Amino acid sequence: MRRVALPLPGSGIGGHVPQQIAEYLPNAIGFVAGILSTTSFAPQVFKAWREGTQSISLHMYMITVTSFALWTTYGLLLKSAPLVIFNALSLLMSGTILVLKARNFRHDKRASQAAARN
Repeated sequence: MRRVALPLPGSGIGGHVPQQIAEYLPNAIGFVAGILSTTSFAPQVFKAWREGTQSISLHMYMITVTSFALWTTYGLLLKSAPLVIFNALSLLMSGTILVLKARNFRHDKRASQAAARN
């Protein structure tokens, strides 16, 4: 059996990250990830606003809103700007969808019953 030597941390390729970059890299990655994940909600909000919420799961958005509230709280406890900013924005957008869904719940229920009869 052939043995392969693995590089030790801090040696070889990618072993050392300069201190200045190491301080900013986690926040930079957090901001990019936050921008991407938060903007992914925008099309759903616009669609729910224009076309209604019949095909949206109420339970899924209840869980999503709760999760973003918890992530925002977690970010506050860690004092992490990317976690707080982008989870709060996602909370606002998913909360908007949840409010629209709750407001249209009766209408959606009647529309799905009518569609089932046809």
